[in-house]
Amino acid sequence: MYHIYQITNIINKHRYIGFTSKRNPYDRWSVHKAYAKRFYSRGKSHLYCAMRKYCIENFSFEILAWGDDEKVGLKIVEPLFLEMFSPEYNMTKGGEGMLGYKHTEESKKKVSGENHYCFGTKLSEETRKAISLANTGKQYTEDRLAAHKKRMNDPDVKERLIISRRQQSYLYTCRCGKVGNVGNMKRWHVPKCVVAI
Repeated sequence: MYHIYQITNIINKHRYIGFTSKRNPYDRWSVHKAYAKRFYSRGKSHLYCAMRKYCIENFSFEILAWGDDEKVGLKIVEPLFLEMFSPEYNMTKGGEGMLGYKHTEESKKKVSGENHYCFGTKLSEETRKAISLANTGKQYTEDRLAAHKKRMNDPDVKERLIISRRQQSYLYTCRCGKVGNVGNMKRWHVPKCVVAI
């Protein structure tokens, strides 16, 4: 089951057309709204930048089409709608992945040559020896991989993993209302949160 949906900016009538294989397409709308609220996540997307600029409340969500064959929806129906409507917020031609996306010359310069984060760095001889020593003698044979898969599929091991995950305290609510994993929240969010300070 798939759905083709449209997100419309009520103010300037610009649109985004997307594909989802979720049973409930409104779950996908919730994901879009969540990404728009996160400035660091997919921040350069035209849709999310617009949702931050014009406020999420000024965007509407509607279903354009649905069907059973996801491959047909992804490869034929979505690109057809994109060609028909030429939505302003879509960055690709639809289909799978980043088909049709072109990096700008500016973005290419940001990640190449002297601007690349690894440009000019060389591993010290000590680091090279440590990496070599750590990998010396490692052989991932078919037998070793099969034994690992067997061990991970053991019901007792699975049960222990499930119990250990349940025992971890996942919910931590900051004063600003953000909820997340205790370790990550205390490490990344709380020190930077204006409300928590």
